[in-house]
Amino acid sequence: MVAPTLSAMAVQADTSRALRRPDELAALVNAVLQALETDELDWIEWKSALDLGIKSVQGTLARHILGMANRQPDAAAAHMQGCGYIMAGAEPGSAAGVTPIDPAQLSQGILAYAGSDGPAWSPQYVEAADVQVLVVVVEPPQPGHRTFTLRREFTSGSTTYRAGTVFVRQPGKTEIAGPDDIRALEDRYAAPGRLAEAHAREMLEIEKARHAAEEIERRRRWLAEMARLAAAVMFKAQAIMDAGVTTHGATGAVASGYFRCAEQLELQSMIAGMDMSGLEAVSDLAGDGQAHTAFAAAARARIEIEAAMQQLVRNSGSTS
Repeated sequence: MVAPTLSAMAVQADTSRALRRPDELAALVNAVLQALETDELDWIEWKSALDLGIKSVQGTLARHILGMANRQPDAAAAHMQGCGYIMAGAEPGSAAGVTPIDPAQLSQGILAYAGSDGPAWSPQYVEAADVQVLVVVVEPPQPGHRTFTLRREFTSGSTTYRAGTVFVRQPGKTEIAGPDDIRALEDRYAAPGRLAEAHAREMLEIEKARHAAEEIERRRRWLAEMARLAAAVMFKAQAIMDAGVTTHGATGAVASGYFRCAEQLELQSMIAGMDMSGLEAVSDLAGDGQAHTAFAAAARARIEIEAAMQQLVRNSGSTS
């Protein structure tokens, strides 16, 4: 696959990744020297010779930095991983160079206009065509970035830019933002809020689903345990009834006598304070004191529990 180029008419320069090293930036300067004036795009701005110590020049650099930083993230990411580049001292066909000034002086001068809490950028001097060229790398705009504004008034030529001015980048130029540009920047700032809101809703739904699943599992275990106890009571009641018939014949004295087992007590403790709607036979079973009625209640309870289990499965399917 052929790497993206600076322009179809220009010397090839890889725009698929951000360029940061001095040698990479020098190669970018050389590509610009061989480009056409019409090759200036929204991610790169070039200027001829500039006196970097002049405040209006520092303001101009800040203007272009702000314009680069106010691009839309998706569009910016199409080249150089979203980075923007501003050159001073080189343009197509000409390398006038600049006289370097102390980096701290340059940074402080630009920050006066771009703001210390403004966009992230870094200046580098690179050597190309036997001259020093300043290349400013502007970090990629991101969703959630505020609108970056001019922090201090400055005049360039016959134009005065007031504090608070918003600049946006267009191919080959940096302009004052229009209404549509302002709306787009508002949307950029609001994007994380909308994403966070959607994420919060998604997390809430996940949490609700998790709680629902936990409740279904808890009830399934509850019903399974009741079924186990009902079966145990039924087995013991059957044994008592069988023993009564075998031992006492037709009198049924033992079979119809007082009957309580440990499983009934456990069942009674389990259902205390619970809503037993649809499980009335389970409640009867827990309190029954006769073997034959306990056996009958256990049989009904198992039917109720099976029906409740089937309903639970249907509910589980509707919440998945």
